[in-house]
Amino acid sequence: MTSNSILPRLARYLMLYASGSDSPGLLDGKMGITLFFYHYSRTTDDKLYARFADCLLDEVLDEISRETPLWFSNGLCGIGWGIEYLLRSGFVKADPDRVFEDLDRRIAEWDVRRITDCSLETGLAGVAAYVIGRRQNRRTENPFFSDDYCNDLIKTLYFNEIKGTDGTLLSEILSKTITDNDSISDFYNPVSHLVAGIKWTEKKLFSEFRHIGIENNGFTGAGLKLANF
Repeated sequence: MTSNSILPRLARYLMLYASGSDSPGLLDGKMGITLFFYHYSRTTDDKLYARFADCLLDEVLDEISRETPLWFSNGLCGIGWGIEYLLRSGFVKADPDRVFEDLDRRIAEWDVRRITDCSLETGLAGVAAYVIGRRQNRRTENPFFSDDYCNDLIKTLYFNEIKGTDGTLLSEILSKTITDNDSISDFYNPVSHLVAGIKWTEKKLFSEFRHIGIENNGFTGAGLKLANF
């Protein structure tokens, strides 16, 4: 089975099971699948998949509630980062300040000075990924992620020596959003490094148990890798 035949099969599988996912999250649920279908639509030049991605994105936004965790893996930081990625990549168009107002407010309530978890999935690295993305794409001064807020986050990241998935100190990346006057062109994308590390054998891709998301060599991660995410 070639890669050219695997990708359509992955698309059919994810289209069948996407709405049944019980998580709106980026790494384990619908937000990640949404990214896949926007990329797959661009790869195939078929707008049907973009319309399907639009519907999935609406489902993600409808499923956000006060009970949605803040985490990057299955919560607000990851969903917000995913939306920022879609805007930066030209898949969707919207006013970022209106789209992110509630997300920014919720995430800014998290006191970064008291977070002891340093991971991308459920801790400081995930918060930093979201805040960096918002600061890199700023058009106006962000009332929630001010320089003072970011300086607190920078100090915590530096103290814990937290690095991104590419090995760069996150404190350095976030610092540039304060010292540079213009928006930074290179959008911080920790997910691309996760996707690049996904491995599978073509023979066993569909024959072994596999998670639907990006994490744990999941179907969505395999699809994104084949779709040149």
